[in-house]
Amino acid sequence: MLSEKEVRKMSRNFITKESDCLMINKKEYLSQLSFNSSRIRQDKKIELDMKQEYSGRELYEMIQNADDEGSPKIELVLTDDNHFHIKNWGNRPFTEEGLLSIMRSFLSTKTKESYKNVTVRPIGNKGLGFRSLLNWSDKITIHSNGVQCSFSEEIAKSEWKTIKDEGLRRGILTQNDVNDFERERPNNLPLPILSIPRIDDDDITKQGCFDVNGTCTTDVEIFCQSQSVVSDIDFKLSSLPCSVLLFLRNIERVDIDNKGKKRVIKRIKAEVIDEGIEKVTISDNDENICFAVCKYQSNDRAYEVGVAYPMTEFNYEHYLYSYFPTQVRLNVPAIYHGTFELNASRNHLVNSEHNKIVLKKLGEVAVKLSENLVNHNLLNGDNWVPFNILNFTYADIDAALLSSLAESIKNNLERIKIFPLINSSFSSIESTIRLGDKLADWLLEAKPEIYKNTSLNNHLIAITQEIFSLDRYLSKYVLDKINIRLGDVADNIQTIANNKLSLEERVGFIDAIADCSVNSISISILIDAKGEIIDVNKDNPAYVLSMSGNTVLPKCLSIKSVDSELINKLQENWHLQNIRQVTEKLQKITSVINGDHTAIRKKIEAWSAKEMDYEGMCEVLKWEFEHPTKDATAFTSELHLINRLGNPRKACSLLLEEPTFSRDLFTKIDDKWLLLGSLSEWKEILGAKTEEETLHFLYHNIGVSQRVPTDHVYFGNKSAYLDEVRDNNSKSQIDNYYCNNFDQYNQISKTYNYSYVPDVEFLSKYSLSEALGLILKDKRVLSDIMNNSISLFYRSIKSETVRYSYSAYILRAMPQFLPLQTSVIQSTNFGCGVNYNYLENTLFLDRITQINPLLVTLGAQKNIGSLSLEQLYKLLSQKVDPYGIQKRYKELREAIRNNNEDELLLPKIRDKYLTHVWARLQGNLEWKPVEEVYYWDNDQLPQVILSTLPKLEIGNRVGEDSVSKIFGVKLAKNIAISFNNYINNENLLREMKKYLSERIKYFLAFRIGDDIKDIKLIRQSISSLKSLCNNLHIYTSAQYDFNRELHYMKEGDVLTSFENGGMHFHICSSYYNCINAISDPVFSENLNEAVCMALKVTSNTMANYFRNIITHDTHYIEYIIKKDVSPEVWTLTLKSLGISEYEQNFWKSYSDSQDTKINISELAEHITDAKEFIHSIYPYLDLPEIYTGIEDLRPFEQYNLLLSMKVDDCSILGNDGLKTFYQESFIAIRNQYFVKYKSYLYGETSRRIASNKQDALSCIEDYRNKCMAFSEPFFEEKVNEIKLTLINKDNLNEIMQEMVQSKFNFSLNNYNYEVIDIPTTILPEYEKILDEFHMSEGILNQTDALIAKFKGLEDLFRFRLKKYDELDSINHKKEDAGDDTNKVAIEIARCHSVLRDLNSEIKTGNNKKNQNGYKSDRSKYLIGKKAEIKTFEAMKSCEQYEDVYGCSTILNKESGNDNLHYDIIYRKKGTPKTDVRYLEVKSGNPIFMSCSEYQFALDNSEHYDLAIYHDGKVSIVESPFSSKNGNISLEVQPETYQLTIEWD
Repeated sequence: MLSEKEVRKMSRNFITKESDCLMINKKEYLSQLSFNSSRIRQDKKIELDMKQEYSGRELYEMIQNADDEGSPKIELVLTDDNHFHIKNWGNRPFTEEGLLSIMRSFLSTKTKESYKNVTVRPIGNKGLGFRSLLNWSDKITIHSNGVQCSFSEEIAKSEWKTIKDEGLRRGILTQNDVNDFERERPNNLPLPILSIPRIDDDDITKQGCFDVNGTCTTDVEIFCQSQSVVSDIDFKLSSLPCSVLLFLRNIERVDIDNKGKKRVIKRIKAEVIDEGIEKVTISDNDENICFAVCKYQSNDRAYEVGVAYPMTEFNYEHYLYSYFPTQVRLNVPAIYHGTFELNASRNHLVNSEHNKIVLKKLGEVAVKLSENLVNHNLLNGDNWVPFNILNFTYADIDAALLSSLAESIKNNLERIKIFPLINSSFSSIESTIRLGDKLADWLLEAKPEIYKNTSLNNHLIAITQEIFSLDRYLSKYVLDKINIRLGDVADNIQTIANNKLSLEERVGFIDAIADCSVNSISISILIDAKGEIIDVNKDNPAYVLSMSGNTVLPKCLSIKSVDSELINKLQENWHLQNIRQVTEKLQKITSVINGDHTAIRKKIEAWSAKEMDYEGMCEVLKWEFEHPTKDATAFTSELHLINRLGNPRKACSLLLEEPTFSRDLFTKIDDKWLLLGSLSEWKEILGAKTEEETLHFLYHNIGVSQRVPTDHVYFGNKSAYLDEVRDNNSKSQIDNYYCNNFDQYNQISKTYNYSYVPDVEFLSKYSLSEALGLILKDKRVLSDIMNNSISLFYRSIKSETVRYSYSAYILRAMPQFLPLQTSVIQSTNFGCGVNYNYLENTLFLDRITQINPLLVTLGAQKNIGSLSLEQLYKLLSQKVDPYGIQKRYKELREAIRNNNEDELLLPKIRDKYLTHVWARLQGNLEWKPVEEVYYWDNDQLPQVILSTLPKLEIGNRVGEDSVSKIFGVKLAKNIAISFNNYINNENLLREMKKYLSERIKYFLAFRIGDDIKDIKLIRQSISSLKSLCNNLHIYTSAQYDFNRELHYMKEGDVLTSFENGGMHFHICSSYYNCINAISDPVFSENLNEAVCMALKVTSNTMANYFRNIITHDTHYIEYIIKKDVSPEVWTLTLKSLGISEYEQNFWKSYSDSQDTKINISELAEHITDAKEFIHSIYPYLDLPEIYTGIEDLRPFEQYNLLLSMKVDDCSILGNDGLKTFYQESFIAIRNQYFVKYKSYLYGETSRRIASNKQDALSCIEDYRNKCMAFSEPFFEEKVNEIKLTLINKDNLNEIMQEMVQSKFNFSLNNYNYEVIDIPTTILPEYEKILDEFHMSEGILNQTDALIAKFKGLEDLFRFRLKKYDELDSINHKKEDAGDDTNKVAIEIARCHSVLRDLNSEIKTGNNKKNQNGYKSDRSKYLIGKKAEIKTFEAMKSCEQYEDVYGCSTILNKESGNDNLHYDIIYRKKGTPKTDVRYLEVKSGNPIFMSCSEYQFALDNSEHYDLAIYHDGKVSIVESPFSSKNGNISLEVQPETYQLTIEWD
């Protein structure tokens, strides 16, 4: 290292060829050549780093060096041979120390000591800038003091070879070090280019001779080796800003010769304007640019600052200067300069205390310049310059640590007057005010005397958004200081407004004030038609009339209106579409309201309730008549008029005396309900042409009621009404609260949930028919009664259809309308008591379109079946005139029978209401207690007994069981009778049984009728007919015991008894043979009664058929059969009584293989007891409890039968053998195994995902594909292979295991994993993510739903969700299907269909679909999801079900399928594996099914069940679409229709 003494010596010595410093680096390099500790590597790194750091500043660094050396000028010459010379005429040539600072980084000659006597310290002092020239060339020569000092890559390579060879020779450098040195640096050159120079004599400079007008002191020559470098130098010379001379201390002139293109930049003039500020002129090729410059130098000369404002147009880049532009952006129209501490590249400020001091002083200087620009009028017409040069952007401040500068300016801002005012002066920030730019421009245009005596005299001129952009530091600060509110200067504004302004001036002023207003104020700024100022009055605001011209309003209203011409001008100025928008804008600054017809009416309504008198009423109504609205709308119900008592009353509660009003009805009206003045008087007052015109005006415009006084009532908060008329489903979806969820405007407009309710007191004065007539003649009242629609506000306004309107609800409770609720329109027995003659012929009303619809709305029924069970029993209990009682009782019985209410309620309601009924005893009708009354369909007892029993007066063959149930009467057939001393007529009995047996097929054919699918009915009928033959008794004479008295049977008597669980028929006849007995009408009729009782027939038509079968020969009967019985029914009848070909072939095949044979003919004869007959021959066969034939056996029953037969060949069942059984068995086994297989896959997939989340998606796809493959019928080929072979169940399991092992490489025997409980739905953490996206699980595809069943994939899940569109609900309240985690109860239940009266709904518009509430797709999904999960979990935990398996995508994300038409498959406990049942899960009521769902249910009716999730429980309805086993199949109704068309 050099000593301080050596450095000082070098600083005094100019460079020569003998200078000691030339080889100093070489010596030091040789002294330490170890790769890890050599200075070569450090110096090379610094050289390369500085080359890069200083890139772009090459020219500035050379100009800086010249200025530091005191050169008055600098010459920049680019020669034709691409040599670039930088010449200066400094105070001294290059010294040894200067050369050493180039050779060694951070060792500069510009020390404090060497420059202690200069005015200002040098610009650079690190000795680094020279290295920037290496960006231009690797060959540089310094000419100075007669010596040329050259640096180049060639020289460096030569010197490195010398050092390398010497080091290897001396053993202080190894070849490995050489390799490391050379490998580390480009071109295998580890030596810095500027480290060792080559010295020669110079012919450009002379030793000790330099003159500003002659030879230069120093010439730095750069050898440009590439065109890009030449281009860069050319660009820098051309773009060198003249402003570089503003703050340099010594250089006054820059001469540029760019290959012959000359440019001279020189400072020609500096004029002192004030202390510290001067006007500097710089010439750039004879073009003068003037700057206002303010400078400051610290007392200790440690730093200087300056700010220059270009007073003439000047293009320059907006950067902070430290003599030269840095890369610190400063986007203001001034040049800021300071002697900053910069980083090595001299492009950026370092964070130092020195810089903070400099920046603070720089801010003070900038403020001073700003102030002087105003004081000395240096603005050149731009009044914003003083502020603009101070307002930096936040981005510039933050990017370059300029907060000290900005804060300094801000702290000094308040003391200067630089803000331009509308009075052409400048003011300080404290004295300046601002309301708005439009007002500023208006004030500039206005005469000064208008505002000079107000505070607005200090209003700022209009600002520009660019200068006051909020991204600038001072903008918000200044605006917050000067901005005021209108309220702060309201008095001054009012002073200006009170001036006599022209219309144009006032429009401009109002526009300006409106533009200022943020918060509403009230200024008297408007004028009326006379030009007078309208005083502000909030209680009586001025009206902005929308009518043409200055309309004259009724004087009684005391309305002030704004001049229409002023309003029109404002509308035109503001480019508004209508007057209402003008009003809305004016309301911010003054007290006005919209003066359209609606507003005038509101004024009239308010006035009418408090101040109206008769004269005022006439004036207002006449004005309204003369100024009708365009759409002829009516007043609201708040309009009051004067009644005949002189009192104000709502118009809707008043009636008008007019000729069409019936005098009889009119005379009953009190004066309180009558408008003061008759029709003729009002015609004259209004000036109407006709009475019809007057009526129309009063009824339709004013709102006077036509026939019924009303009150306009809001019912949105009437919970009792809403609970009664809204259905439960709608209420569960949208609570009653939303019927009352409207804003305040609804109270004014009365738009939603208001009804004109008839005055109950008024209607009570009239009969039912009169009241109905009045209602039907009042269009408004009738419309509101018939309107069964209410409104709700749930996210938006919605309409909902309810049972009936609020007006109807009120009227239904009136005593005179109450009877309607148990009446049926146009019914003789249950009529309404309405005088149709009066309504139709006197009032000319139509029964069908007018009267009846009103009656129905008020509670009357269209038919008796519409009445509730309670209403029906009320009617049944009435003691009415017995004339026509049979018809009345029959109608009521039928209605009760068809009523779909809970059957358990029937006895309770019956016993509550029905105590007496009309009964006939010995020809007389009597009002009897129910418990004493009997009923019978057929004369099952002798007349001697029946004549003593009071019989319900309802007629014969009505259906004794239903009569007993509905009326509570006793049945005659239940009377106990015992027989004694009887003599059997055996011959007649024998012939009669044969006679009846021959006719069984005819009885059966007519009994079947159209019920060809009702197998149970057919079997019961066959059994009953055979029982009739077996349980028939015929006596020649007999005695019977009745009420402990003995009676003799008479010829022809028939009695019934119940013995051994069956009905027995007893007939008394002395005929010997069948032909004679049948010829006797008494006997044949009694026999017919026995057949009817046996087959439970009550129809007279059917009884007539049976009568013909009994009394006619078979030839006649065959003729009737062909005529009245369809071929299908007759074929079924014969088949039902015989045996099919399939059945015969089956038993023949089996019988042939057995020792004991079966007689097929005998089997056919035992059709009703086939099982018993077969077991009598083959007792070991496994037949089901109810055996109806081989074809009816289910697959597992066929399998069990073949097992018991011990056959090997299953072709006995046909070509498919046991195919169906094996298919169902494999499906059941597969479903059972799938739980383990899916659990195994889930565990494996979870482990794979945990180890590699990047591959999670493919893992899940693989998991799903494998699950899907397992769900496919992969066993079909095996089924076809084994279908004709009988295989035991254990072997079936083994076969399935082998197939699973082969196809899926999964061994069920070796499965040792714990069965994992796979989530049924997505995990909770993913539910939260769905909430973030306002989405529900229902929109997820199966892959994304599966992602959410694995832990740790939240990021992937979020990414996947971004591809979905967001929903409407969204910013909406979340719909949820509930969060109840409790297990629900499960039950087997029965239900019946309730068929809607579609014709009635169409006519009344009462569509039940619209009453079911409003469910979004998301809501439906969530409800369905909950129902499925609750049902699935309940069945899984219920012991009575086995093999419960989810099939839908909700229950089975892995392999679910929503196109199967069922959600779950299962077995009842104890049933065969193949006895699988299909379960479709539904919720709520009604239930909706697609066409394909319903067809699947029909096709699989015996095995198809419905699960209904309701009221927190699951009800399973088994085989709801099957008619077997006594079921009543549920009936469906079409909800929608599909129409497919093809264009012609």
